[in-house]
Parts: sequence; structure tokens; C-alpha cells
Amino acid sequence: KKYLDKLVKVLKDVALEKDSIVNCDETWCKVRKYDHYRKCYIWVLVNKAEQIVIFFYEDGSRGRDVLTNFIGDAELKSVMTDGYNAYVFIGDELSTVQKSPNLKKAKLDKALEQAGDIRALPFLRGVDFYYKRERQYDAEGLTPEERGKRRQDLDSKEMLITLRQYLKIELDKDPSETTPYLREALNYLDKFWDNIFAFLKD
Repeated sequence: KKYLDKLVKVLKDVALEKDSIVNCDETWCKVRKYDHYRKCYIWVLVNKAEQIVIFFYEDGSRGRDVLTNFIGDAELKSVMTDGYNAYVFIGDELSTVQKSPNLKKAKLDKALEQAGDIRALPFLRGVDFYYKRERQYDAEGLTPEERGKRRQDLDSKEMLITLRQYLKIELDKDPSETTPYLREALNYLDKFWDNIFAFLKD
């Protein structure tokens, strides 16, 4: 344990280096305690640039203190997360961090696959549009400057305008006309719009 603790500290120092960009998420798991199982949460922090993944756990808690205790006084550039409140309200504790929810498809996939709501399709196509472009930029080996220019081109801007128009149309409809899954996805997209698409400008 003594040597493993030293190893974890070294990995953590590298993963949380000044101005790093990290991804965070948490998920539930069953933990056996005193001959019975209870629902607990395990967290993960990824520093892709350094190729480091750290899982951490604090008594099974899902509270934001778990994340703030882990990050401590690290001066990160950005923490990429989803819209869970533990991330949304860490601004006071982590004043140096810019929080950026992920452009993710899970909620839209759920609306399409589980609820059969085909109105999720335009949004899924829009998200796929940006994912495909990013993969193309990787394949071409673009510099950050070149990537930034491509993200600001006409096609990218047109897709953003189209998505925003679709979103307004759907949000203006009577909630009873929309499945709960799609409504949840669209509310998320609307609430975090500026954060989600911040990558187009930076």
C-alpha cells in the first residue's frame, strides 16, 4: 500500500498538471458492506493528453465534494463533464476551472431507441456531423490553429444554426406532444448550449 500510494500521487500530479484538460464522470456500482450490497458511486478522471485514467471512490458518495477533494487546488484549464449538478455547481470550489459539458448522444439515443421518437434524428445527425469532422481533423493531423479555422467554416456555422432552429421548434411545442426522453435531451441541449458548443471557438 505504501508504494501504491506513492504511485497514485505521481499519476495524480501528472493528470492534474497546470492548464490540463480533463474529462470526469461517475457511475453507480454495487458495493458489499457487512453482508449486504448497497448502491455506491465510483468516479473517473481522464487526462487524454497524458494517457492517464484514474478511478476514485469516497465512501460511495456522488456528492461534488468527492470531485473537489480529488482535484484539490489543481489549476486545470477545463473539466469536460455532463450536466450532473455535482459538476454544474463546482464553480465556487474550483474557481480556476472552466466547466464544459460534453457534446454527447446518450440522451438523444435513448429518445430514439427506447421511446421511438424520430424527432431525435435531426439532433443526432447534427451531433454526428461534428464528431465526423473532428475525426477527419485528427486523420489530417491538423494543427490547433488549422482545426480552429475549420471549426469556424460555413458548413459548421450552418449546422449550428439549423440545430438551433430545430431546437426552438421542438421546445415551443406542447410538452404533451414530446416523449419525456426527448424533452429531457432537448432541455439539456438548451440549458448547456453555449457550453457544449464552446469547442467551436476554442
